[in-house]
Amino acid sequence: MHNFLANLLFGLASAPSRGAALACAALLAAACSDSRILPPTPAGSTGSAAAAGAIAVHLSETSTDPEFNQLQNAFARSNPGYDISWLPGVIECETHVSPQLFFIQAGEGTVSLAKSDSGAVTHYDYSVGDLLPIRPGHKLQFDPPADLLGFTVPEELPGDLPPSIRPDWDPAITDTPGGCATESGAYRRILLTWRHEVGPFVFHALNAHRVRVQDSFTHYHPREGGFDELYLVQEAQTGARLLVGDDLAPFLDPEGVTAAQASSMLREIPVRKGDLIYLPRGVVHRGLGGILAQVISVPGFVPDSELAVDDQLRSINERLGLTGAAALPVHSSARPGQQAPAAPPRVELERLPDRLRFTVNGELFTEYRLTGRFPAFFPVRNPAGQDMTRAFPFEERANENQDHPHHRSLWFAHGDMNGVDFWHDESTVINQRRLLDSGSDGERAFFTGANTWVDGKGRLICTDERRVTAFAQGTAWGLDFDITLTASGAGLVIGDTKEGTCAIRLAPGLVADEGARLINSAGQEGSAVWGQRSPWLLTTGTLAGKKAAVAILDHPDNPRYPTTWHARTYGLLAANPFGLSAFDKQPTGAGALRLKAGESVRFQYRFLFFEGHPEAAHIGR
Repeated sequence: MHNFLANLLFGLASAPSRGAALACAALLAAACSDSRILPPTPAGSTGSAAAAGAIAVHLSETSTDPEFNQLQNAFARSNPGYDISWLPGVIECETHVSPQLFFIQAGEGTVSLAKSDSGAVTHYDYSVGDLLPIRPGHKLQFDPPADLLGFTVPEELPGDLPPSIRPDWDPAITDTPGGCATESGAYRRILLTWRHEVGPFVFHALNAHRVRVQDSFTHYHPREGGFDELYLVQEAQTGARLLVGDDLAPFLDPEGVTAAQASSMLREIPVRKGDLIYLPRGVVHRGLGGILAQVISVPGFVPDSELAVDDQLRSINERLGLTGAAALPVHSSARPGQQAPAAPPRVELERLPDRLRFTVNGELFTEYRLTGRFPAFFPVRNPAGQDMTRAFPFEERANENQDHPHHRSLWFAHGDMNGVDFWHDESTVINQRRLLDSGSDGERAFFTGANTWVDGKGRLICTDERRVTAFAQGTAWGLDFDITLTASGAGLVIGDTKEGTCAIRLAPGLVADEGARLINSAGQEGSAVWGQRSPWLLTTGTLAGKKAAVAILDHPDNPRYPTTWHARTYGLLAANPFGLSAFDKQPTGAGALRLKAGESVRFQYRFLFFEGHPEAAHIGR
């Protein structure tokens, strides 16, 4: 029995009867299936790590699989003192012997950490991607059960290592060599770079970072002074794959490679969610096609130890005249002095426990925050990385007004829904009950959520289904907001009030009172746009010395198009087709919209966040 599993099972002897049998069975089910093993390194190569070659297995809920055992044994031979195990359906685990680190591969809920030395018990949320260190004498309990990839490590964990590490995405992190370590940003939470005496990794015995691999350089880690690497795949797009070369020798001596040898230098491993891929030192590899993986390095990431070989591959192709299907695949980067063609922006969605995150080429665009009285987007950025909305009440920043705390960055709410004020009233709640759908085709990413509108007494006023689509378009990043409101059993009156509806609160540099320019399609500017009908509004300003702009467009199919605008020069812009008594001086109630029980009404809006100033005449196009 491997040390890792023995270590965990030893702790189960004192586990409470509740779930003990299930926990034991789950821990014994260290398994995988549908394994894909590449042949070992050809004869003539040296080094125990290279002899293992690249090994790929698909993790599952079945019992121990011999192919996973092969990966486990190869990893242990290459890294004395370490062990690795796959543990699906874990309810609880305890260790008395060696420190371990667990990577959450499946499950979402609450984990309890019990410390035998102090008797303290702490609870925190867990979800896919989290890293949980556990020390001797500590016990973890999962509700519901979780699937774990675990590592036994031969060194004590750092004293200030948090009990739960959640890897946040940082746009500074790339899938190119040398792009996996940073000293700033959200990424420091997984790398723990605040302890410089420990190093820019979890600690010297193991590095872990969550990386999006779209098209990495072809590279390897040296056998001397390098590190082994494992990809724990948590998402993979259709066509995702790794190219690997088990035999390093021809990459180091490209002049001696023949055409026959070139055809077998690289092999392809298809990649899908749930794969675990072991890449020992000396194995050449390149990731392609969209992979989100925990990239785990043992015995820790070593700077300047990711050595690229694309130039060697290119030289082999040129010397042997290899073209088309016969050519060795080479990263699309240009030669020195040449400019590589720009790739189209890639828009992706990441689902997190309390938010949905949109990124463009790996850079944060916006997060749809599900906590609070109603969902809202924060932060919201343009292609230059500038924050386009006010941070308050999510964050307190200098030079920001803190009026109107219900102005939550970018949101949808209304001040009169059957007489209930969802705009101001803190007792009301708009809550996403279900995420119906989500996905990305590369150019756009989207989600669809089902929401309930509940008043302060717990009564259901209405429901909505909203689909949000993110995209990149020229010098702008955009959101299409598509919402369908449905009346509950009592029917629905969307009341005549200026307090609503599809709204944004701008960052100070985009506010008319601070010198920005606010204009509508008729050329009206500043305070003159309030209450006017227009298919769009545009505000142009300056953020941190750089030009930026926001446009909001009403859809031609919306009721009462073009909409009237509740737009203030202090920074609130809201499309509101209902407040006609205030905007048009019509009789009270003239702007109300009435729905019978079960009837629906649909609204669509587009938000564009620009780097630079667009031409106002082009907005409507």
